[in-house]
Amino acid sequence: MIGTDKNGVNCFFVKKDLALKYDLKPQDSDSIFKVHKTRTEGTYTKVPQSQEEQFERIKNFDFVEV
Repeated sequence: MIGTDKNGVNCFFVKKDLALKYDLKPQDSDSIFKVHKTRTEGTYTKVPQSQEEQFERIKNFDFVEV
C-alpha cells in the first residue's frame, strides 16, 4: 500500500517489482489514514457521525474476505 485518495476511502497498492523499480516505499496504514470527511461531516446524509459512531453501526457486520 502506497497511499489513499484524498478522502481516505480508496487504498492504492503496487506490485513489489514495480515498487522496487520506482523506489516506492510501503506505507503504514496509520500514517496515511484520513478520516472520511463526507461521513464525519454528514455532507450527503445530513447526519454527522464521529468515527466511533460509524464503527458502532458496522461492528457486527460479517467480514467477507475477497
